[in-house]
Amino acid sequence: MHVYYFITPVANSPGHNAGCSYITQGCKFLIDSIDPGSVFLDVSITSHSPQSWRILLDQANVLIFAGNPRYNPSDVRSYWDYDVWDYIKAARDKGILVADLFGGSAYHLPLISVADMAQDMLRYSRNQRTLSYQKDVDMITTRDPCAQAIVSTVRPDSVLLQCSTFWAASWLKVLARPKRYNAVVLRYIKDEPWVIEALRNVAQVLSKEKTTYFLCHAGYEYWWAKENLPDLHNVICIFDPRSLLNFYSECDKVVSMRLHASIPALSLGCQVINIATDSRCQAFDNFGFSSVPYTSLRDLPHTMVFNRLDAGFQTTASAFHNLFRDKILSRLS
Repeated sequence: MHVYYFITPVANSPGHNAGCSYITQGCKFLIDSIDPGSVFLDVSITSHSPQSWRILLDQANVLIFAGNPRYNPSDVRSYWDYDVWDYIKAARDKGILVADLFGGSAYHLPLISVADMAQDMLRYSRNQRTLSYQKDVDMITTRDPCAQAIVSTVRPDSVLLQCSTFWAASWLKVLARPKRYNAVVLRYIKDEPWVIEALRNVAQVLSKEKTTYFLCHAGYEYWWAKENLPDLHNVICIFDPRSLLNFYSECDKVVSMRLHASIPALSLGCQVINIATDSRCQAFDNFGFSSVPYTSLRDLPHTMVFNRLDAGFQTTASAFHNLFRDKILSRLS
């Protein structure tokens, strides 16, 4: 039996985006399917707990740092790169194996070539600092080509895989159900409330087929929508991760501005349009599709082309298992 600790923003409140949980839950499914019977424990990335880290350092076999857009075109630090890397280094110095899994990038629109986006983000000290820690961890995977281009400058053994959120429903044992609804998933964009009006036009088209909900993952999006369009109907905020997946399991068509709605919805048999807000969209495209830039939302009601996985779709789970076996399990035996 091995003890895995996950550095994660997992929480259950309207102040937290439930989709963040799916990165961790998908990782747990992938690891459990190759190392069954292990113990999975979480340590918060959003608030430091000395007690959590003390017991982690004493009993963990492996530390998993999963998800988050590791690289931004900015030196403004985010919650996942304050002091957490120093704690990760302390764990590695104690002989605990560290896997940095499914990191992403968040380059603004309009997107340029992967090489040019990566080169631009490598100019920032924040990203260079992240890479200085990543070069010493035991295993790295990424979820989008831009992140892969960046991390490969210090870790040529890193591997681009499909985002772990695809397996979150499997971990939580949520199965596809009869498709009763359609959904339009909102993401807050500062100073651009026109997005809500454009998405309402999309929802009006979808509502001709089935009951359509305007869906928010977090409370601030819910109130943003209601304040900008007070007459908006069928607005719902679902911030519990399992309840949110249960809802997606009953959706037929999903138009989503949240990557971690789009990918789990794919896994549950939904027809999906992923609306791109930055280079994170490439993690959706890594399943063989193309995202739609949010700047095209006004045209979307007339140009909707949905994406759905076919029965013969092949995942990268086996590639993850092979890499994890080589980099982690072989050293635990």
